[in-house]
Amino acid sequence: MKRSEFKRVPGTARLERKPLNRSSKPMNKVGARTKKWRAAWRFLKPEFEKRGRTGCEFKFISHECWGPLDPAHSKKRNKMKSNDIYACAIACRYIHNFLDLMCTHEEMELFVNRAIDLAGGPITPEANKREAA
Repeated sequence: MKRSEFKRVPGTARLERKPLNRSSKPMNKVGARTKKWRAAWRFLKPEFEKRGRTGCEFKFISHECWGPLDPAHSKKRNKMKSNDIYACAIACRYIHNFLDLMCTHEEMELFVNRAIDLAGGPITPEANKREAA
């Protein structure tokens, strides 16, 4: 990524900022769902790379890709059951925003499942064990 061309004039002071008021309460610890997702992503990321799935997989939706690539799930996190966490496709930020803001839950699931099917199918630990055997 290219750095900004804007330069500060030497000798000019930045704005004076007040120190942040930090809360005395400790931050919440990572919850069970986050731990589960991190474990799933540790499995999925190398599998995506091994299969060459490293770009936006929503080419069937006319758009210009921009922004970072993120996994797009077929369901919202609070609706997921068992292995639904592994049902994800790689999407650019434009598609991610489109799915989250413009689509219903059913449309989002249809689009993500279509992208998964076009990219070669879902990647799950069980399917991986069967392929290795």
